[in-house]
Amino acid sequence: MAATTTGLGLIGAGGSFGTFIESALKDVEGATLVAVADVNEKALARAKQELKVDKAYSDWQKLADDQQVQVVIVASPPFTQYEIAHGILQRSKALFLEKPGSVHLDDLLALVDLQRSKQTPASIDYVMRWNPLLDIVRQVHQGGWLGALRSVQFVNYAQDEVLPPEHWFWNREKSGGIFIEHGVHFFDLYGELAGTPPKEVVATRSIRDSAAPGGRVDQVDCAVLHDDGVLCAYFHAFNRPKAVERQQALLAFDRGFITVHGWVADAVDVDGWVDRAAADALTGLQHLTQQSVQPFDKDLHGRDVTWHADRRVTLHFSLPYDRDESYRRQVANGLNDLIKRVRNPEHRQKVTLTDALRSLAVACVATGTATIDQARDIYARYTPDGR
Repeated sequence: MAATTTGLGLIGAGGSFGTFIESALKDVEGATLVAVADVNEKALARAKQELKVDKAYSDWQKLADDQQVQVVIVASPPFTQYEIAHGILQRSKALFLEKPGSVHLDDLLALVDLQRSKQTPASIDYVMRWNPLLDIVRQVHQGGWLGALRSVQFVNYAQDEVLPPEHWFWNREKSGGIFIEHGVHFFDLYGELAGTPPKEVVATRSIRDSAAPGGRVDQVDCAVLHDDGVLCAYFHAFNRPKAVERQQALLAFDRGFITVHGWVADAVDVDGWVDRAAADALTGLQHLTQQSVQPFDKDLHGRDVTWHADRRVTLHFSLPYDRDESYRRQVANGLNDLIKRVRNPEHRQKVTLTDALRSLAVACVATGTATIDQARDIYARYTPDGR
C-alpha cells in the first residue's frame, strides 16, 4: 500500500453493506480496503474473497489494532455499534458509522463527547445528505422561490421479505425500533430543512403479532412540530413485498409544492405559482429533465397574505442513472468527505456524529425512550457548527 493511500477497515463485512462496499470504493479517492471483520466465520470468508482483501478478523478489536487501518467503517447491527465505535475512537482512528450509531441516546451522546474530546474525525452514513436531487430541494428552500416551508409529509412503505420473524430488526432491544433503525434518516433530512429544534413529538404504532419481544411493530406514525411552526409527519410500514415498495415526501410551501420520490431519491417534482424571477431561478437548476412554464397573472391569497403570481411552473428533476448507482455514489461521497477531514484537519465535514445525535434524539422521543426536553437540550448544546 502506497504511503499516500488511506487504509480502510470494514467491521460487519458479512452483511449487505459489506457486499456492496467494493463498488462504492471505486469512487473513493486514495483509499484501499485492507481488512475486514465479522463474527460469522462463513460470512467472513465469503467477504474476504469477494472484497479481495488479505486480512480477515473474527474479532473486531484485532482489526481496530491493525496498523494499516486508518479509517474504520462500522456496518454491524445497531445494538453492537456503540461498543465498537467507542473502541475505534479510543484508539484515535477515524470512524465511518452506519446509522443509527446506537439504540440508546446516552451512548451516542458519550460517543460524540469522546469524538470531540479527542478531535478524531468521524461521520455517520446519512446517504441522503449526498443526493444531488435533495440538494435541489435545499436550493429551492434556501432561495425562497416557493416562499416559506410549512409542512412535510413523508410516507414509507418498505419491504419485509428479508426480515423473517426472528430477525434482529423486530427486536426493539437490538434495533431500537423503526424510528431509530430507519427513521433517523428522515428526522435528519427534514429536520434540517425545518431549521429549528423540535417543540412537540407525538407518535403511535401498530403491532402485527407477538413474534418478537413486545410484538412485531411493523407500522409507526409520528408528527414533529418545530419551533418555527413547520409540522413534519413521518409514516413507516415494513410489511410489503419488495416489488410494491413506495416512498414519497410532499413538502408544502406558501407558493407551491415539492414532491420527492423514493427514499434514495430518484425524482423530484416542483409545482409552483411564482413570479418571473423565481421561475427563471427554478428552471436554471441542475438535473431538470422536463418543464412547463405557463403564464398565470393572478393575485393569490393564503395564510393571510396576498401575492401576485405571473408564472405557473411544473418541473421534473431526475438523474441519468438508477437508484442503485445513486446509492453507491452517495456512500462514496460520504467516505470521501471523511477522508478529506483525516488528511486536512481544516476541512469542514458535511455530516458528523453531531447530526446523528440530533436525529436520534428525535427518534428516541418518538419511541418513548427520551423526553422532548432531552432532545431540545441536545439541540441547544450540540450544534452542527460545533464540529
